[in-house]
Amino acid sequence: MGTDFRIALMLFTVLAPAGAIAFVLMSVRIMSIVQRTPIRERMERCLVLPIGLCLVGLISSATHLGTPDNALYVLAGIGRSPLSEEVLAAVVFIAISWLYWLVAFVRQIPLHVSRAFLALACVAAFWLVYRISTVYSIPTIPTWNSPFIPLELWSVALTSGPMVCLAIFAWMQRSFRDGEVVAPRAFYGFLVGSAFRRLSSAWGLRCCRTRSLGCCLARTGWPATCFPSTEPRFLRLRRLVRSGRWRRSCRFASGTALGRLVRLRRCCWLLRQPSSFAFRSTLCI
Repeated sequence: MGTDFRIALMLFTVLAPAGAIAFVLMSVRIMSIVQRTPIRERMERCLVLPIGLCLVGLISSATHLGTPDNALYVLAGIGRSPLSEEVLAAVVFIAISWLYWLVAFVRQIPLHVSRAFLALACVAAFWLVYRISTVYSIPTIPTWNSPFIPLELWSVALTSGPMVCLAIFAWMQRSFRDGEVVAPRAFYGFLVGSAFRRLSSAWGLRCCRTRSLGCCLARTGWPATCFPSTEPRFLRLRRLVRSGRWRRSCRFASGTALGRLVRLRRCCWLLRQPSSFAFRSTLCI
């Protein structure tokens, strides 16, 4: 598998969960509004942004198929292949959320129908993140077959999704000055995702410490390299959100997300270096 194909799969692994969690955060806020207001209509139209992010990730992942005809083989593996179920989950989420956005854009939907539609889309979003987190649990690849990998993918989704939500909210502030729309929920979601990341790192190392992977991770400090401690960033982001400086919040969150993406790409490269892992594992014996 070439480097371009790895980058395409990495983009899907990062962009699709981020868009799904951002969609869930915005949907929760939309469902909490009990009347037809301009801010609700504006947020419904902005749902196209996280949906588009998931769509970009899905299109990028399709580049490793070679030809479009190979998509039929992906669909044929539903029920026995984790990769096929991952693609199915992405298609189902994009279809449900995109259909809701189209109907809401053309005409007004009754509130009870809108809530049911959004709740179904949120379930599909969590299903998508779950499938992405389990697709790398392959018994033939010891470096991936551990509880650490799914937990880290969940933590990436719970951290990057609120960042996307904050960026969308900063863009919405050009037309609306309501500072209580999405930012508090996105910020606390950011904190939950980061706390979950630290917990998963500790738990993953504890579960894997008897294996060569666990020895390698513990000796080299791989989690700290991939996802460094960012508590000062949380405090700075909270100050920016509370002060109402949404544009600076957007730039700060985007920069943090970009840095995390670069570190994740570096660690994906390290995970594919068997000689490096074998050498470091022998040092731990």
